[in-house]
Amino acid sequence: MTIYYAFGDESGHYQTERTEKNKERNPYYVRATLLMLADDWKILNSEFLTLKKNWGFSRDEEIKWDYIWKIKWCQENGKKPDKDIAFLMERFYDENSLVTFVENALILLRNLDFFQIIITITDNRICNPLHEKNILQTHLQKIMQRIQMELQSDQENLAVIFFDSINEKKDKALCEAYSSIYHSGDFIKEYSCIQDCLHFEQSNQSVGIQLADYVAGITMNRLRQREESVRLFNKYIFPALRRSDNGNLMGFGVIDIPRNEKLRHQISQLLEGACND
Repeated sequence: MTIYYAFGDESGHYQTERTEKNKERNPYYVRATLLMLADDWKILNSEFLTLKKNWGFSRDEEIKWDYIWKIKWCQENGKKPDKDIAFLMERFYDENSLVTFVENALILLRNLDFFQIIITITDNRICNPLHEKNILQTHLQKIMQRIQMELQSDQENLAVIFFDSINEKKDKALCEAYSSIYHSGDFIKEYSCIQDCLHFEQSNQSVGIQLADYVAGITMNRLRQREESVRLFNKYIFPALRRSDNGNLMGFGVIDIPRNEKLRHQISQLLEGACND
């Protein structure tokens, strides 16, 4: 039996009712899932903790992608930092140094024997006002489907899925949705290659979740055409996206939720740009 781990995190927020200000602040809701061999995780975990130690971070100190831009804003506007980023600013870390740290972390993923990324995207600017619970469940379902389809060529394969904990209410809703999909099926009649329950981890204690946070955040900012994220996405994320046998990404490693031709065309153009870089 071959065991796989899948780590998932989100970037942005989805709201059923959205003002123009909401849409400007959160134009997309993105989930990133990192699929790897369990044996590789042991190596990755050790290497990432060594990286943190070399940079002066303790095991439980978390450097979220969002912290980088909070620090930049505080430094540019002379503002007092929030508690979550104060420890970074007190040690004089700035935007450029922390981007370098994230890039060094992404480089570690290149050493894995097997590694794939699955991205699910909702465009908040054009999505109909569907209930948040339905959107989250659809993201979850598409992730489950792609992992099952990726591994089902060998029925001895088994994936364990870990998500970053959101809050008690949403975690419970996702667990219930996961169980319903797993036991009732959809166009996949049997989810034979994933474990029968969804697991939640505290991000500051999980290497996999922290790396998924970087991938989700960079993808979000790639969609928004932020220069540094364009570079990081094209160099580290694009090559690892799940593909069909003939190289297709849309619907395989990148899924628009709900399916929307305008969003799909936009994403395809961005991916084509990454391919040409």
